Amino acid sequence: MNRKITIKALLLMLGCLLIVAGCTRNPGNKTMSQKVTIKVMYHDEESFFYQYGNLFAMKHPDIDIQVVSSRLLQQYDASAEEWAAFLEQEQPDVLLLNTSRFEQLAADGKLTELEPLIKRDRYSMETFFPNLIELLKEKGQGKLYGLTPTFQSSVIYYNEDLFAKYGVELPHDGMTWQDIIDTARRFPVDEDGETRIYGYGAARPLSWMDWVYTISPTYGLTMQNSATQKLTINTAGWRTVLQLALDGWESGVVYNDVNTKLSSDLSGDYYQRQLFLMGRVAMTSGDPALLSDMKVVQDTVEGIKPFKVGMAAGPVDPAVPDQTRDIWLGGIFSLHAGSPNTDEAWEFMKFVHGEDYARIKSRTLNHNLLSRMNDSMDAQGYNLEAFYKLKPLLGSSVMMENVPPGFNERFWELFDSEVTFVREKKKTLDEALLTIETEGQAIWDQAAKEEELRKEKEREKEGEKEKEREKEKEREKEKEKEREKEKEKEKEKEGEKEKEKEGE
Repeated sequence: MNRKITIKALLLMLGCLLIVAGCTRNPGNKTMSQKVTIKVMYHDEESFFYQYGNLFAMKHPDIDIQVVSSRLLQQYDASAEEWAAFLEQEQPDVLLLNTSRFEQLAADGKLTELEPLIKRDRYSMETFFPNLIELLKEKGQGKLYGLTPTFQSSVIYYNEDLFAKYGVELPHDGMTWQDIIDTARRFPVDEDGETRIYGYGAARPLSWMDWVYTISPTYGLTMQNSATQKLTINTAGWRTVLQLALDGWESGVVYNDVNTKLSSDLSGDYYQRQLFLMGRVAMTSGDPALLSDMKVVQDTVEGIKPFKVGMAAGPVDPAVPDQTRDIWLGGIFSLHAGSPNTDEAWEFMKFVHGEDYARIKSRTLNHNLLSRMNDSMDAQGYNLEAFYKLKPLLGSSVMMENVPPGFNERFWELFDSEVTFVREKKKTLDEALLTIETEGQAIWDQAAKEEELRKEKEREKEGEKEKEREKEKEREKEKEKEREKEKEKEKEKEGEKEKEKEGE
């Protein structure tokens, strides 16, 4: 009898333990019925819930999210000290960071390494764009401190029907700008202006400087030595870029604002000015949104003959033919080191970088590409594989840093003027580059001097104001002393009156 009672007691105890175990959130000790709030640092609350929060809440109703807005920090380009103070005060569990801030916080030990959590939960990374993982590890000094659900990039789009019509070999992956210009030259340039074909074009007719800006990012060029802040434009790299730009421009194969009359900016003309969509440009470069525009054009613009679209990975810098600088991360999500809610924050991370979220977002084609490849390789009938063929190569997109006020306008006038001389055969490219660098540096030095003088005047004004404030304080002190003396006199008079009363 006693043995039966003991067995029943053990079974009852075991059942209670199983119930308790089933109610706990692994590996923490918070119960499932206890709603946990995590803080997510994001631009603003409305866009966060539209993009991520509402979908996450449907799957995880036991986790509340409070959005900590970082808009002001980003808008005013806050310093590292201001960011540190913000994180210390707000204590967010999840951070959304740009690449440079991510790299800095990872180096400072402010982020949680993710690979132990991935292994613990057996979180599948098989369909995640492997080149992005490599890039994020590179920025984290070999460790994975963040993930990004989306990224942006572009490819070479081409009109297969035009290539077939003119007997031109189709573009291929890894084309350089030289390859693109050489291919564009194989299309006629002497046809009627209303119907003529262009070898290369963009969403609108390119200006000369637009064309230079289109080519130069591929080569990762800057115009300044970041250590000395001296201009470095008279270089082999810039010589190559400008020569390519000149060759393409002068050949007449680029859809530009010289050989094209710009139409009015009415909405009815929006698509008609995008000649690739209209079937009159052989090649262009762009992100996935171009495919959405193409569908709109073919559904709404009358008289448009559909054509077959191809995509090739590129353009590339010939020095790194398997990589692309034409990539932007949509934002890197990371876990704040030391967060008391790491498990709940990791649940959010797993969701927004997971296959279910990617499957939902793959139905909408926009500027962004999904980091999960299985549901993003095909969109609206187009295979997006070309976007994933090259390794991302992140570099600075800033040509010059700490630019003094008043420099840009004068410098770009000089730049445009000198290159125009080259186009008009009044100068050689080498002469123009030398002038741009030397006179550009003089413009920089003058602008910097003017800015320093302005700051000096501001400091002098502030100094004068501070002196005036000090004088005002002294005057207030003197007045206070006078008031104290008056009070003492009043007290003395009162004392004398009291004595007189006592004498009476």
